[in-house]
Amino acid sequence: MLRRLIIVLLIVGCASHNLVYTSTTETTTDININDKNDILYFKDGTFKECQHTLSVTMGFPISKLEVWSIVNCDEENYDIKLVDKMVFKDGRVTSSQELIDNSKKLKFWYYSITSTILVLLVIVAT
Repeated sequence: MLRRLIIVLLIVGCASHNLVYTSTTETTTDININDKNDILYFKDGTFKECQHTLSVTMGFPISKLEVWSIVNCDEENYDIKLVDKMVFKDGRVTSSQELIDNSKKLKFWYYSITSTILVLLVIVAT
């Protein structure tokens, strides 16, 4: 029984680790590093200057079986699908593809962990 549990954990852990691929590229072209504020660019061509905060929040509530990702700009939340890129004060640029890749990676890990727990519960119950 314990041997089966260890084998399943090894298989799921190895499969989860090998399937995750992320592309993280940061470019600092065509931006002015002397800007005072962070800037959030949208896919419709508009932008918003963030006076206080510009961040990405990702998570998964335990009560619901879902994963969410939002961009925070001065206490306003935006879906990552609406964002084209984020330009920070220090010159870092985060593209929409990076945000989507990170969201996919989080979803993959969430569902992988959830399915592993379910498999372990089935093994323990039998």
